[in-house]
Formats: sequence, C-alpha cells, structure tokens
Amino acid sequence: MIDSDFVLSSFADGEPVDPAALEDALRRRGAVEFLVDLARLRQRLRTSSDLPSQRFYTDWQRRQDAYALARQHWPLVARAGLLAASLVAAMMGGVWIGGASRADSVADGPPVPSRVIQLTADHGWQPVEMSESRQP
Repeated sequence: MIDSDFVLSSFADGEPVDPAALEDALRRRGAVEFLVDLARLRQRLRTSSDLPSQRFYTDWQRRQDAYALARQHWPLVARAGLLAASLVAAMMGGVWIGGASRADSVADGPPVPSRVIQLTADHGWQPVEMSESRQP
C-alpha cells in the first residue's frame, strides 16, 4: 500500500506521481486539508526572513578572530611548557644524581686529608707530615 501523505507531498513538490495513487490519495478523508497545509507551509517558507541579522555575523566574525588569535599563540605556549618540563626534569635528575653520589661518600666516611697545615704564633704556616696516629 502506498502512503497517501507521501503521494500528496510529492505531488505538491512537483515530482511525478502515479495518477492512480494520486486519485486514491485525493479520495481519502483529510486529503484536501493536508494539501492546504502544505501550501501554507510553502508560502510561509517563501516569505519568511529567517536569515540572521548583521549583528550575528559581526559577533561570529569577532569570535572567529579571537579563536584564530588563540590558535596562533598555542605553539608558543606549548614550547614554553616543554621548556619548563625539560628544566624541571634536568633539575630533578641533578638532584637525584647528586644525592646518589653524596650517599656513597657518606657511607664511606669523611675523606682522608692529604696535607695538614698548622698555623704558628707568628701567623706563619708550616706543613705537618701525616703520621699513622693522626689519621682517623
């Protein structure tokens, strides 16, 4: 069975329809009212000025310009973030390496002095030889 509303709508749109199907659709109750409703709808669509105002287009262009400006700054922000992350990673690596070497030196004890200098009363200095008794 052919949908009579579809046949009437196709006829109103100017499309080719089967004459027998159009005859059946026009004999149906409410067919004339349906065609009149379609004619009213077409008339309203032809006379309607649903186009946006000039203010809409101006606001839209302003938003697009702001978006374009933000897109231009994005690579700069990304590079700055990458630089900051690299600096933080380098600092953390230095702290980790420094902490590891410091932990090794603390575990071995203090360094052994290779030379000891003693000041005399006349503020001069004289080297002192290291003996076994003075080493820790």
